Amino acid sequence: MKGGAVAQDGRVEPGDMILQVNDISFEGLSND
Repeated sequence: MKGGAVAQDGRVEPGDMILQVNDISFEGLSND
């Protein structure tokens, strides 16, 4: 999102896959 924390940080690009946040894994989950 424009202006959000991720956009301001600049390390996440369109098409990147976020697989884990802190100790929580998102592997195997769908975005449906």
